[in-house]
Order: sequence, then structure tokens, then C-alpha cells
Amino acid sequence: MDKALQLLNIKHNEKLLVALMLGFSCSVGLAVSFLKTIADASFIIQFGIVKVPEAIILGGVVGYVANSLLTILYKKWGFGNVTTLLSVATSMIITLFCLMLIFGKSTVSPTYWHFIVSMPMSLIIENAFNGTILRYLNYEQNKRLSGLLISGAVFSGIIGCFLIPFLKSILPKIEYLLLFSAIGCILCLLLFVLIRLKISVAESSKETTSLKQKKINLPLKSSYFWQMTAFILIAAGLFYVINFGFLYLLGDIKKNYSVDMVIVLIAFVNGAIKLSEFVLSLISGKILAKKGVAFGLIAMPVCLLTFIALAFVFTEAHQFWIFFGCIVMTKFVERVVRKGLLRPSLNVLYQLFDEKKSKVQHFLDGNVASVSAILFGGALYVLVKLV
Repeated sequence: MDKALQLLNIKHNEKLLVALMLGFSCSVGLAVSFLKTIADASFIIQFGIVKVPEAIILGGVVGYVANSLLTILYKKWGFGNVTTLLSVATSMIITLFCLMLIFGKSTVSPTYWHFIVSMPMSLIIENAFNGTILRYLNYEQNKRLSGLLISGAVFSGIIGCFLIPFLKSILPKIEYLLLFSAIGCILCLLLFVLIRLKISVAESSKETTSLKQKKINLPLKSSYFWQMTAFILIAAGLFYVINFGFLYLLGDIKKNYSVDMVIVLIAFVNGAIKLSEFVLSLISGKILAKKGVAFGLIAMPVCLLTFIALAFVFTEAHQFWIFFGCIVMTKFVERVVRKGLLRPSLNVLYQLFDEKKSKVQHFLDGNVASVSAILFGGALYVLVKLV
């Protein structure tokens, strides 16, 4: 037991904290993996690729409005109360979509809006978890444990993605799988309530105190804040562009192969990505401790540029499956490095905003990411119309 704790960089007095946070993380992974996989598969099967850009734009608008409303509620009711209500609301919304898709006379409108809502909803669920990490872990704990805690969501996502093809074969409709997402949200509620009851809000550690000169008390007047805003705007935009490329190729595959092939491909690719995310998240703490936070920030752009360049080379050579492999690897790198290195690095950097860290994290990961969806979705919409 002691060796396992030492290997994972967990101190003895942190066992309960880590256990509850990992449970919360696993619940988040369960909710998001089923929600996104079913949304992507159903949308591509029913609409193809043409409507994806406009759906990304609408998803960005919904996300911005939802995050702005959450900002008001956080100020009025506090982080804990709002996150509790959020878990209830998301489970109810997902269950409602599930019932509409299964028993509705037409699945066209529910499928369209399910895809739109799934993007901001996934973001909000993950941001609630990241906000909980910031609230209950101090600077030093974030450096050691953030990657490990994120691995819980990745691990449950692996199981969920690889189970989807099997569960699809024994259930009458693929939409029934959304119930697993609703169950994940209910588990989030239970685990978050336990965290509130059992764990105290983090106090400043010695290392944080030593960084007082670097603390940022007025974020809007800090160039550092605006640099992070630009970074997240671009990083979030890359996610939408890469996911669009992946869905575009799935649309081509749907024309030449079966619908089942599309579902299996989405589930398998997402499962393989999450498996790699899990491995990297377990060792990200040691990587960041050795290489520094800057390495965690630049790793994703460098890797993405490499695979995007390869994709362009093979599209010129008209090698579809090699090109598809390059796009999958680009999506693979974007997700794996984002979860394994970029997210833990950002969680560390948010600590510099001291008591405003939760507000800054919510604004950047919520509102700014939603604006990114609108901007990059608009660019993709113009591109599709031109082509």
C-alpha cells in the first residue's frame, strides 16, 4: 500500500481526497463518453457532414449563454450549490433527450439538438470537475495529483467507448446508451456531495506562499491573463477543426460502408485515445515536475503541426486510408496531450490567480471556449460553402 501511494505521489493524509476525487472523475468520464459518442454517431448517420459547422456555431452560442448564466448563479449561490444543481439538471436533460429519441415520432430534431447541446454540456461537466480540483487542491497538490485525478475520467471513458459496440448489439436502439450518461451525472452528484461533506476547501501551501510575488490580483489588467485567453481560444478552436475533419471522413466512410462501421470506428478511436490518455495522465505529474509547465503547454501545438503536415502530404497523394490515419493521429495527439499534459499545466497556472482562480477558470474554460466554437465554427461554415 505504501509503495503504491509513493508511486502515485499520494501522501497518507490525502487518501480520502484522492479516492473521492477519482470517483467523481470516473463519473464525469462515464457521462461524457456516452454523451459525445452517441451524439456524434447519430448526427453523422442522419445528417452527414454538411450541418456540422452550423451545429458547432449553435453549440458555441448555447455554451456561452449557459456559462454566462452559471457565472451569475455562482456569485449568488456559490460554487458548491450550483455544481450540485448542475449535476441534477444535466442528468434530467440527458434523460429527456433519451426519451425523445426512443419514443418520439421523429428523431430528426432531437438528434440535431442533442448534437448541439452535447458540446457545451460536455464542457460544463468537465469544467465543474476542474473547478472542484482547483477548489479542493492547493498549488503543490495540483502539480502532483491533477494528472492522476484526470485519469479517472479517462479510465471510465475507455470502458465506456469499448463497451458501446457490444451494448449496441444487445439493445434495441443505440439511443438507450444515453441512460449510461445520465447515470454518470447522478454519480457525479453523489460524489460531489460527499466531497463537500468530507473534504475541506484547500488552504495555501508553503509553495503557494512563496509565489506571492507572482500572484495576479487583477486578472483583466494582467497581460498573462490575456495571453492565456488567446492560448485557450486557439487550443479550443483546434479541437473543433480536428473533430470536424474526423467527422468529415466518417461521412465519406458512411457512403461506402455500413452505419455500424461508423459507430464502431467512433467508439474504437475514442477508446484508443482514452487508453493513451490514461497512461499519460498517470505519469504527467512526474513529467511536469521534471520538464516544467512550459513543456506541458507547447507539447500539443508541436505534435499537432507535425501530424497536420503529414495529413496534407497524403491528401495530395490521394491515399484515403493513410490520410484518415493521419487525421485520427492528429485527433489522437490533440486529445491525449490535452488531457495528459495541457490540462494539468493549466490547473497549475490557474493557481496564480489566487482567490479568483475559480472565476478565471470558469471564464476561460467556459466562455472563451464557447466563443472559440462560434469563431472556428463560422470559419468551417464558410469553408464548406466555398468547397
